[in-house]
Amino acid sequence: MSIYIYTVVFLILAFAGYRRVCYYTNWSLYRQGLGQYFPNNTDPHLCTHIIFSFAKLVKGELAFYAEEDKDLYKEINNLKLFNPSLKTLIAVGGWNQESTEWSAMVSKTNKMNKFIVKSMSFLRKHEFDGVDLDWEYPALRSGANATTDKHNFGLLCKKLRLAYEREARVTGKPRLLVTVAVAAAKKIIDVSYEVPTIARYVDFINLMSYDMHGSWLTYTGHHSQLFAKGFNSNNPEELYLDIDWAARYWVLLGAPRELINIGLSFYGRGFTLKDPDSNGIGAQSKGPNRPGPFTRESGYMAYYEICMLLTRGGETYRDTGEPYYINGNQWIGYDDEQSIANKVAWLIREGFGGAMMWALPLDDFNQECSLSSRKFPLANRVRDDLLAAEKLANKESSPTTTDNQWSILGDIF
Repeated sequence: MSIYIYTVVFLILAFAGYRRVCYYTNWSLYRQGLGQYFPNNTDPHLCTHIIFSFAKLVKGELAFYAEEDKDLYKEINNLKLFNPSLKTLIAVGGWNQESTEWSAMVSKTNKMNKFIVKSMSFLRKHEFDGVDLDWEYPALRSGANATTDKHNFGLLCKKLRLAYEREARVTGKPRLLVTVAVAAAKKIIDVSYEVPTIARYVDFINLMSYDMHGSWLTYTGHHSQLFAKGFNSNNPEELYLDIDWAARYWVLLGAPRELINIGLSFYGRGFTLKDPDSNGIGAQSKGPNRPGPFTRESGYMAYYEICMLLTRGGETYRDTGEPYYINGNQWIGYDDEQSIANKVAWLIREGFGGAMMWALPLDDFNQECSLSSRKFPLANRVRDDLLAAEKLANKESSPTTTDNQWSILGDIF
């Protein structure tokens, strides 16, 4: 059969289901009070995949960030005892890793091979089902090689996949997964990724479709807007700073839609307004908003912190779907259940493979906010809507629904 015919058969006989990829962050263990998150806070049926963030690269090998991570690995993987279909992966890199270690590792064949071999031992030892490559970003930032990183990152994806396939054949174990977390900004995508190569060899792509605006700018903007607002003509990048554009651009460059998980954020980005009376999208900012009591980072707040703010005054507005909160000179753009539902409905309609959620410890995981109807209100909304879409898709693709479907199979076989 041709690939096309296999695809037709798949679509007729069954719908495999949407991915619900959830990141767990190891530093959330060290937050105080209501913000402290342990792996056992996690509902094991909430996600199809949980990605532990982060391991780091040290001399070309996977390594712990902290000694406590060994115990956290066990706790995350113990969730599979309650949900055997759950897959767990370890993310390597992240924003704090920069490019020095990455670029050195991919620069020579023997170093790349060493990483691949050692990664298999690491994943098997700690009972992970795969690795998530989170290089931020190839050919960019400190230590990068602007000439070779882009190609070498694609080569790393290829060699990992082929090596993991061979290891599975030799050992009889399920193949380890290879996934990537990638940028949504055009100026990074063009420099960092050989998209067709990456798409050919990875199991799925996690699109980091957030952080499009933040306190590093001199004006307010929603950091994970679905559609561009085009409010600042002095910044031509505004035309590209939205989820819809970024996802379509990855498709245009060669990534199949079903391979892409759309990134959804469980946090907000905030500003301090120059003039509280001029406070809409695009209003002038003089810096970040005040830090939350638990995340303690200026310009950034977890959803549960924002949710609790909403109960204490201020006003919430919406600009084509996404909410933003204003109280005096404090301005925070974030996502709630309504805007998350809008984005999930969009990704279903557009044919993408699932949702990626950053991150579980930022949702209202203990239902501390009086506005939350249950624990993990955002992640549960993603789960409910995707499962409902799966049910509908499976019903519509059932071979018993029409005789015409079986006639198609007769032509094929």
